[in-house]
Amino acid sequence: MDALGGSTAVPRDFGSRRIDAGQRGFTLIELLVVLVILGIALVLVGVNFTTSERQHLQDASERIGLLLQYAADKARVSGRMLGWSATKSGYAFQVQDPDTRQWLALSDDDSLRPRQFDHDIRLVSASEDGVMLQSGQMVTFSASGSNAAVDIVLGLDDERAAIKIAPTGNYDISFASTASARP
Repeated sequence: MDALGGSTAVPRDFGSRRIDAGQRGFTLIELLVVLVILGIALVLVGVNFTTSERQHLQDASERIGLLLQYAADKARVSGRMLGWSATKSGYAFQVQDPDTRQWLALSDDDSLRPRQFDHDIRLVSASEDGVMLQSGQMVTFSASGSNAAVDIVLGLDDERAAIKIAPTGNYDISFASTASARP
């Protein structure tokens, strides 16, 4: 208030309405802009959650590809036959005893320790030279380096990862979604 009892607020003219400097609030446009920004942020967070599932599958596929390549190399270097077997929920590496020809747990290499699939990833199928393997059957890596071609398919929800291991031990991974195949 000034000395004459009037308001000291200076009226401002914003288009056709007058707002006193003491008034506070947001315009409809400002609120809409904030809502649009929040909507975009929620969409981006949703996209990150859906891609993280595929990322888990990609990480597991890369790990298996690298471990199988490592096992093939280790078999050649060590002169001992190594094997890989998988179930729906995990996998393990084994070494063949040269005297008894029995498969034994591989205990001298932490990289090739038994593992469970993470994040609900599961084994869909495995084949060696085109012959489907049953759960627990062994994929073998010989000391001579003469190995079969191996195809492994992992799944997570509607996503699939196909790991193809060449007889040389090198691998390739491709990804597909089965969501479009469902009615």
